[in-house]
Amino acid sequence: MNHFLSLRDDDSNLCKFYFLAKYCDDPSFITNCIHYAIQHNVQEFHLWAACVAEPFEFPPCFFNSESLKSLKLVYFYKSVPIDKPLCFQGLKTLHLSCFLDDSANFVTESVGNCPNLETLILDYLQLRCFKITAPKLRKLELCYHERCISDSYESVIVVSAPRLTSFKLKGKVSPVFSTVGLPSMDDLCVDLRFPSDANIEQTVPVNVINMLAQLGEANSLTLSLGTLEVLAMDTDSLKSHPSPFHKLKHLKLIAKEFLEEDTSPTLTLPLNVITYLTRGSSCGDTLFVKFSSNR
Repeated sequence: MNHFLSLRDDDSNLCKFYFLAKYCDDPSFITNCIHYAIQHNVQEFHLWAACVAEPFEFPPCFFNSESLKSLKLVYFYKSVPIDKPLCFQGLKTLHLSCFLDDSANFVTESVGNCPNLETLILDYLQLRCFKITAPKLRKLELCYHERCISDSYESVIVVSAPRLTSFKLKGKVSPVFSTVGLPSMDDLCVDLRFPSDANIEQTVPVNVINMLAQLGEANSLTLSLGTLEVLAMDTDSLKSHPSPFHKLKHLKLIAKEFLEEDTSPTLTLPLNVITYLTRGSSCGDTLFVKFSSNR
C-alpha cells in the first residue's frame, strides 16, 4: 500500500478514499493513510477501524480539512480515539457508526461544528441522550444497536433542524423526542422493536405517540409492524390523542419477519392504530402494505 501511494502523482487529488483497517497491527500506517488522503484533498473518506491491535492517532491535518464533503467513521471498541470534536465547514454528509454512550458530547458538538451538513446517519447507536442542531440538515437516520443491548431503554433525542425533510428511526429504543419544529418534514420512517424491559413498557407507546405528534407535517409515513404493536399497547392514549398527520398522503406498512419458509404467516393489523394514524388525513386513497423477508 505504501508503495502504491508513493507511485501516485503527488499533485493528483483524491475524490474517494475508503480504508478498512480490520485487525491492523500497525497504528502508524493508519495514521499515515489518513494524512495522505487529507493532504490530497479527499472529498469522500470512509474509515472502518474495527478491532485494530493498538489505538492510532488522527493527524492534526484531519481536523483542518477544507475538502471533505462526505465522512464515514466506524468506531469499534474505542479503537479510534478522537480527542476533540470534528469541525468541517464544507461537510455535507456525516455517517458515524458504533459510537457509545460516552461519545454523546462528541456527536453533539461535531454536528454543531459542521454548518453545511445536509445528511446525518448515526447507526449502531448506544446513546441515551444527545442533541442534533443543524440548520441545513435535510436527512436524519438514527439506528439503535440491538445486539449489545439486552433490553429496550429510553433515549432522549433533541432535534433542531428546520429544513429536515426525511427522518428514519430504527431499533429497540423508547424515544423521548423533542424538537423546536420541523415544518419541512416530508418522509418519515419508524421501525421500532417491541420492548422487553418491563420498567419502560408502559411509557414506550406514549413516547412514540408524543414523537409522532411532532412529526405530523410528513406526507409519507412508513411503519414496521413492530411499531404498530408498540402503539397498540396503549389503547387509551390512542383514543385521547388526535391523529398528528393532517397532510398524510401515503402510508406504507412493512413486515420484515416471517415464520418458517413454507408457512404462510398470519398477520393482524391493529385497526385502532390505523385509525389513529389516518383519522383526519388525506391518505384514504393509498394504503400500501409491503411484506418483505430478511432472507
